[in-house]
Amino acid sequence: MAANSQKLQMKIYQKRLRFLWILHFAITSLVMIQGIYENQGTRKYIPVVANKVSSDCSRVFINVFASNPTDPDAIICCHQNKEDDDHHLSKLCQKKSIHMSLAGRLTKFPDAWLIPLFPMILQWVYNCIQSKQIYFGWGDSSTTWMRFGFYVLVMNFRGFILFLGANELEELVTAPSPTECYYDDMLKAHQSPCYGNHFDFSDHVVLYFAQILSIPFMETLYCVGFEL
Repeated sequence: MAANSQKLQMKIYQKRLRFLWILHFAITSLVMIQGIYENQGTRKYIPVVANKVSSDCSRVFINVFASNPTDPDAIICCHQNKEDDDHHLSKLCQKKSIHMSLAGRLTKFPDAWLIPLFPMILQWVYNCIQSKQIYFGWGDSSTTWMRFGFYVLVMNFRGFILFLGANELEELVTAPSPTECYYDDMLKAHQSPCYGNHFDFSDHVVLYFAQILSIPFMETLYCVGFEL
């Protein structure tokens, strides 16, 4: 009876976790689809050097898909006084929320490899505190190290195969990027001509869905599964 009760309980846990996973995937998919709908493939903004555009602008964003600076919404100027930002795209001028303090680090190395492992790292710190000693195990080390190895494998497959490898293949079959763009004089010193024009953000979609969001969420569900 005890074994049957445990199996039934595990099935209930699995259904709940499956529902949470589907809900998470659906919400993030809707956010991505909304972004595609809002921009409709005709707008992609990057920040440039403001004083190269106008002394009245504290920040400037340019649309890399525009053909010249006189195109509608080609250049968005952000003023020191927020009341002057009455443009329909003035949301670009809003400062990064403190709740998104890691947003600028999620596409960088090693942050993109360490942040997804935060739940596992937190669990390791907790176990060290509980045992009052530093050790290289997570309690049930066999399953934990298997999950850790799987996560590392997924991250490196995405990084070296889907990102670096696929980018090399893409360079072979796609037309070369333009060498001159209307906004070249506005770019930062370290940015190459036509920076941002050829980048389609598909790599970032894969990064968020396969690594940044999925790995910590899977690990969190694994831990929560024992508490449901």
